[in-house]
Amino acid sequence: YWFESATPTFLVELLKERGIYTPALTAWHSRPTLLSRFDVDDISTDAMLFQTGYLTLKSIREEVPHRRLYQLGLPNQEVEISLN
Repeated sequence: YWFESATPTFLVELLKERGIYTPALTAWHSRPTLLSRFDVDDISTDAMLFQTGYLTLKSIREEVPHRRLYQLGLPNQEVEISLN
């Protein structure tokens, strides 16, 4: 249902413009500060994909104390199909 009702054309075009290789989205890493940005005119790719639900939090690790690194990934197969 989701795939048929919402085609993410804008998102696919933006990923093309930014040169993002969509299979890489299965193992994307980001810092918490990047994911909390809300400036639509200057939003990072990871923040946009996370905030729109195309990426979800898979794990959290600390490289050094108090320096978290989030591993993001596709939440389900429908998202993977829609971005390819």
